This record gives sequence, structure tokens and C-alpha cells, in this order.
Amino acid sequence: MSRRRRSAAARSRPNPRPAASTTVRDASVTHRGIRWQRGPNGGIRWWNDPEGAWVPWVRGADAPPRPIGWEARGAGGGPATNKAARAPWTSPYRLVPLGLFLAIVIAGVIQATTGSGGQAAAEATAAGKLAGHCLRQNGFAGGHPRYSAEAVGCSTPGASVRVVRVLSGTPGAAGCPAGEIDLTLPYAGVRYPHVECVVSVAHGG
Repeated sequence: MSRRRRSAAARSRPNPRPAASTTVRDASVTHRGIRWQRGPNGGIRWWNDPEGAWVPWVRGADAPPRPIGWEARGAGGGPATNKAARAPWTSPYRLVPLGLFLAIVIAGVIQATTGSGGQAAAEATAAGKLAGHCLRQNGFAGGHPRYSAEAVGCSTPGASVRVVRVLSGTPGAAGCPAGEIDLTLPYAGVRYPHVECVVSVAHGG
């Protein structure tokens, strides 16, 4: 091949090393004499001139310094990767709000049916102390006698009924035997307080 033909072929051959770019916002930039490219998926590669090939940038591998500003960009701020980003609705963290919501609902149902642990325990203790004592009547509610929750001696003036036994107030529990009156004393925070089985007492002087 003549010298003229070789010169023409050399002029037509593309130069793999483009002119240096002045901004790292471009997809292609030359930094410290090394050509860099960033793909649409965030992967970074650099041109290895001695080998005449593109080399993917991988964290920890031997490679020249990346262009300034490229460390915090791309897929995870670094290595080339073909892994697609996780869709927000497939993230396992989406289950956290659902779990919290279910926990609140369950706690609300338990509290509504049995009351909080401290309130239920306090009501059970107070109800148990009424057995064998008497109660005073302190008015009417819905046409029925209303009684104070404070136990008094059965010989105390104003004592109206005597608590014979105390039963569970949950639905389906056994009721008071015949001849005894079912009495329920409301207790704040407890939906099903205990049932007091009472009988009338004669008023002493």
C-alpha cells in the first residue's frame, strides 16, 4: 500500500479518544486523560487505552479515579449493575404500617372486651372484697335500685343488700342462683365487670 493510501486510511479511522468534556453532567466525560461513560442504568465504565477496550467500573477493582461528582450518582453511587430498582410497592417495609395498624386494632378489641390489664385486675380485686359485705342503696337508675360500690357492715344503718357471692360478668358465664339478685357495679375501663349476687337484708337500728 502506498504512503498516500495509508495516510488516507489513517485519516478515515475513528479516534476512540474524544476531546475532553468540561462537565460531569454529560453521559461521557474525559477525566485525567481517561474517557468515562455512564449508562442509563447508572453503570460506569472507562476506556482502557493499552487494552483498547471498555472496562466496567466495579467497587474495589483496580481502576483510575472516577470523575468528580460521579461518586454519588448512578446505581447506588458506584458500580455498574444491570439489576433493576425495586418497585416501591414490592418493598418489605410496606408491611410495617400494616403490622402497626393490626396491632392497634387487636389492642383496641382486647381493651374493649376485657379492659386493660391493670383495670381488669383492680376490678376483680374490688369485686372479690364485696363478698360477705353489704351495700347501701343510693338512688335509682332506669327504674331499678342503684347501689354504692363501697362495702359496709350489714348492721350499718342504710345497708340494703348483702353480697352472697361474686361471679364472672363475661357473656355466657353462669348467673346467680334462684332467690339471689344479679347486681353489676360499673367499673371504668372494664366492659364486663363481675356480677354480685345479692339478697335483701333487714335494716338494723
